[in-house]
Amino acid sequence: MNSLGLIYDTKKPSITISPLSTEAAAITGGLIAFTIEATDDQGIDKDAVRIDTYPSTTVDYPDLACIQVSKNIVKCTFIARNAIANGKVKVIATDKAGNQESKEQ
Repeated sequence: MNSLGLIYDTKKPSITISPLSTEAAAITGGLIAFTIEATDDQGIDKDAVRIDTYPSTTVDYPDLACIQVSKNIVKCTFIARNAIANGKVKVIATDKAGNQESKEQ
């Protein structure tokens, strides 16, 4: 017997970026280390958290690493190796229902 369960989900994920500003970041040799936490009440996958580099094509985040803490929490770390446009980074998270949130700091 097969069954299908549907969940009505209209709530966007929540995103926290640390440090809160590049001025507070630990800067060593031009590197800035950040952490991201994305949460959602119905679930979020580690592959659904990304950094938006548009319009820059020179920003590089090869060290973006996300782990699945639980079905509702993803934690990521990354190091900005190049200049960050306007001194800010933009993170986009999409939950399992397709609700998307972005945060720029």
